[in-house]
Amino acid sequence: MSGGATALGVLLPDGGRYNPATDTWTAIPETLPNSPAGRLFSQAMWTGTEMIVWGGYHFPGGDLEGRSDGGRYNPATNTWTPITPTEIPGDQPGPQGGWTGTGLVAWSGSEGARYDDGSGLWAAMSTVSAPLGGVINRGWTWSGTELLLFGGEMTGSYFNTGYRYNSTIDSWFALPVTAETPTPRTAPSALWTGTEAIFWSGVDGGGYLSSGSLYNPATAIWTEMTTTDAPSGRRHAVSLWTGTKAFFCGGSDTALRDDGGLYDPDTDTWTPISTVNSPAGATQGVWTGTEALVVATSGTRLQLHRYDPATDAWTLASTMGAPPHTRLPRTWCGPERSCLSGGGMSATEWVA
Repeated sequence: MSGGATALGVLLPDGGRYNPATDTWTAIPETLPNSPAGRLFSQAMWTGTEMIVWGGYHFPGGDLEGRSDGGRYNPATNTWTPITPTEIPGDQPGPQGGWTGTGLVAWSGSEGARYDDGSGLWAAMSTVSAPLGGVINRGWTWSGTELLLFGGEMTGSYFNTGYRYNSTIDSWFALPVTAETPTPRTAPSALWTGTEAIFWSGVDGGGYLSSGSLYNPATAIWTEMTTTDAPSGRRHAVSLWTGTKAFFCGGSDTALRDDGGLYDPDTDTWTPISTVNSPAGATQGVWTGTEALVVATSGTRLQLHRYDPATDAWTLASTMGAPPHTRLPRTWCGPERSCLSGGGMSATEWVA
């Protein structure tokens, strides 16, 4: 974890690394040279060797203002390297995008930029056929080469339009709207399976939705998900891909949710998951390869909850050495295939 804020609005530039094999935390102190300044809603991603933290917001003079800087953290050497600053205008917090293998894509709602790692240079993203500006709370996921967006809201209107941005050719494409496209909604959860994007749940003007669909960009086909045995509708649920199933938990409706489910796209079936020791209202997590690590939303120290789908059991991770703050928005790094948060996991540690 890197950055975030306390409940009092104090920006936090420190972080930590969690090793699931040893159940231990290692601090990433703010005193490291070139450590990025504290921020909210920043983008985080894993390159395969480094964690990148980019953008977000701070409060100069008490006013909310976007940041146009960031850094790359190497857990092997415990060092930060600055990234060339650039301006990325936008109308919503938390740049959306990911690591392409050779650079960074950062979209901020109505405009964005691409960073080339080899040259250290930025270039503007195309806005031809780009999403409508001013729409907030779109669901989004990153495929490795494409950014996929769906839904959102603006001034009381809800949308079922979607878009994909191809970073290889710097082009936007509208997703088709068919009978199996999810209904208009805001704050759906999203993930990438390796071949399809899943957009599930969210809320519209009538309430919370337990429906969703899969979208295959190779065939441009939507496939509706069953709602039989699906968790109840919610907004901002944790969404992770396990390699065979989609994992959803937490989020909120009129209260914080501590339940969830596993969805199998091959059989179009849901399996409920245990709520014993599960975190209420969780919105962020990562997949380690064998289990989900999900963060609690409160507490004087960061509390991770570990879910093993093989045993349908939750356990609590150690808090010894965890970042000692109650944080609001957090920047997480998760496996590359867990694209809700971008981010990445090293071979042995969750760099967070």
